[in-house]
Amino acid sequence: MKPSIRTLILCTGALALMALPALAQGGPGPHRGCGPRGGACENLPGLTEAQKTAMADLRAKHRPAMEAKRKAVHDAHEALRQAMTKPGADLKALFDKESQARFALLEAHQANHLEMAKLLTPEQKAQWEKRWAEGPGMGRGMGRGKGMGHGNRCCPQGMR
Repeated sequence: MKPSIRTLILCTGALALMALPALAQGGPGPHRGCGPRGGACENLPGLTEAQKTAMADLRAKHRPAMEAKRKAVHDAHEALRQAMTKPGADLKALFDKESQARFALLEAHQANHLEMAKLLTPEQKAQWEKRWAEGPGMGRGMGRGKGMGHGNRCCPQGMR
């Protein structure tokens, strides 16, 4: 039995339509929100509209500078990576340049974090700091901690 072109097109269209709700979910995405979890600010309990607006304004204000610093890190890393294949390349200078770019980005992140924290109540700040300390990740696979997998629990006690 040969499938017709019309049947194939209809099935492909149906599959595409079924995938749309999953694509529409969006999510925090990279470099959005506060902290390593992207969106940790918006989910804090008791945020007022004024706080949300002020945070959005701060993110918008700092976005161009942060993107420039991220690009500088990326470019420096790419230059170092490219130099790895060339004999006689000054790897130390390129490594130092990448390190300086990363440090400038880290300082900007810290300044943004401290500026954002000033907008929060002590309770909100405590919750935010807790989320920041947890870092990114999807849990340990069993609903605890950061990272994926079982960590050291995968090995018997005597084999650690």
